[in-house]
Amino acid sequence: MNRIQRGQDAVGIVGGMGSVATAGFFSALVRAFPGEKEWDRPRIVVDNACQMPSRVRALLYGEDRDELVSQLAVHIAGLVNLGCTDIVLCCNTSHVFLPEALPAARERCEGKPFKLRHILRILGEDLRERGIGQVSLLATEGTLDAGIYPAVLSEYGVAVDCEGNHIHPQLRTLIEAVKRDQVDNVSLSQFIALVNRQAQRDVVLGCTEFPILRDRLGERKSELRAVLHDPLEATIRELVRDYLEEAGES
Repeated sequence: MNRIQRGQDAVGIVGGMGSVATAGFFSALVRAFPGEKEWDRPRIVVDNACQMPSRVRALLYGEDRDELVSQLAVHIAGLVNLGCTDIVLCCNTSHVFLPEALPAARERCEGKPFKLRHILRILGEDLRERGIGQVSLLATEGTLDAGIYPAVLSEYGVAVDCEGNHIHPQLRTLIEAVKRDQVDNVSLSQFIALVNRQAQRDVVLGCTEFPILRDRLGERKSELRAVLHDPLEATIRELVRDYLEEAGES
């Protein structure tokens, strides 16, 4: 095992949206690197930006939208100025605001280079490589309303099916259960039923709280009749591949 040597380069995670999902992503990223020693893994910086305005309310009602864009830019730039060269937004809905936030973040970085790992685009490439042309989507009300998933995945030849507005209350209940770290057997049963009734066999977990529900299923995963696709999981695979390639372990 060669040691990963990239100077002060690091993966920067803009998290806190919510914190439990961020902790899950950080843990999964650490475990994904095959390191015998601590220094076999890259430096990872987590900004648990839990005071960020609601992404969903910004989309649905325009509430604190300018403040949200400004804070996203500040938190991205803050990580870059700490030496991070790879940035991951640990929130699907936040990607809707990137066209505004990313240029503002670059201005704050004073020319420091970095790569924004766009988790939706990474998933799109992964689905295309797997030959998957149609998926069902589970996501926040804001993400669904913005239509970012159909827009992005269509560029990779993937069509997206979504249930109607009637599903929003159930989605909110499951998401809040994870955010409050109050997932129980009832929540897990609701999640399984929700996944199993989707129109497509391939189901995208388009909210960072949903992988937490998946991971807590344990032996109940056998009850799922769908194949789940997680954009954060696809992003981890890309990060590991790229870092190991640069370390001479392709």
